[in-house]
Amino acid sequence: MLLHEVLTSHLRFYSSDDPARYEKYFGICTVVWESAKVIWIVGLNAESLKHRDLRDLLQWMLDMEIEMAKCERGIGHKIPFGVLGEDGVTQLRVNELAEKLGMTRNLSYGNKYERKLT
Repeated sequence: MLLHEVLTSHLRFYSSDDPARYEKYFGICTVVWESAKVIWIVGLNAESLKHRDLRDLLQWMLDMEIEMAKCERGIGHKIPFGVLGEDGVTQLRVNELAEKLGMTRNLSYGNKYERKLT
């Protein structure tokens, strides 16, 4: 028997809505899956994330049914709307933030976020 566990995902931020195969991206991060509902965002590196990009990230988390995003950020860096805990971990409650912004889960997103390997 073989069990395949997907423990990490890589997210890239593009300027266009339908990026070409080798189009340059301006931001990247790694997602480490703590559980099916909780992720850690690590290595977030972006030249300049705009509100649209943060909404795209939030929409992705909603569509993937993620409830909590966690991260540890350096001094002077923060995740918008995140709550910094005493342990130094910033937590973002996805459903609460989406409700505040009037966003809902896209039940038919299909493979919108997946890049096919060819």
